[in-house]
Amino acid sequence: MTVSGDIPVAAASPRAGRGGWARVLIAAAVPAAIGVAVWLPLNDGAWDGLLNSLGARLGCESSKMGCLGQTILGAIALAVAVVAAVGVLLRLAGIRPAWPVALAGPVISLLLGTAFQGSFLAWALSLPGLSLGLVLAISYGAAAYLTMSGVRTVWRITTGASLIVVVLALHLWSAPQGQSGGSGVQPLPAGGSSTQAPPASPQCPTPTPAAAQGSGASALPPGC
Repeated sequence: MTVSGDIPVAAASPRAGRGGWARVLIAAAVPAAIGVAVWLPLNDGAWDGLLNSLGARLGCESSKMGCLGQTILGAIALAVAVVAAVGVLLRLAGIRPAWPVALAGPVISLLLGTAFQGSFLAWALSLPGLSLGLVLAISYGAAAYLTMSGVRTVWRITTGASLIVVVLALHLWSAPQGQSGGSGVQPLPAGGSSTQAPPASPQCPTPTPAAAQGSGASALPPGC
């Protein structure tokens, strides 16, 4: 603390961290890069290979539930490790406090990612890495802005309400698409005509003379 005349002035703390748009941009870039970096080996089958290796070592493949419990525990451990790594890297990048962003980011990304996948499933499947990075960048950037000191309450409420509106709008957008995809309406044949072809007439066998003489009733099937 320095003194200017009779008024004490607090010196700028080196631990104050980044603020403003720099905080938002860094908080958006770091988790997006980590998410894509973690997704790449998982997409190549590394996660399945690891689970199979652990299942063989633990001997859980022969049980009734298989390795379901170990898979759930592994997914939880991976999620906790990723959140911890994001928090440490955000702090090293100058985002302080970093843990509010690291904890709020996954919640926002889960809500936004579920709504995004339901509305743009084809795009999410064709460009999964880009979709994951985009969702993480928006979610953690919003978390950094919502937890940043100095932001007025009205702007926090506006940002949070905007996120809720976007998530609800994406869910409402995906609902009609899901209903239309599961409807029982049959597609029209090529050419656009809905006229059905008449049913084929039954093939009538030619009666033999012995059968005609031995029975007075017709031995032919109905319709002949």
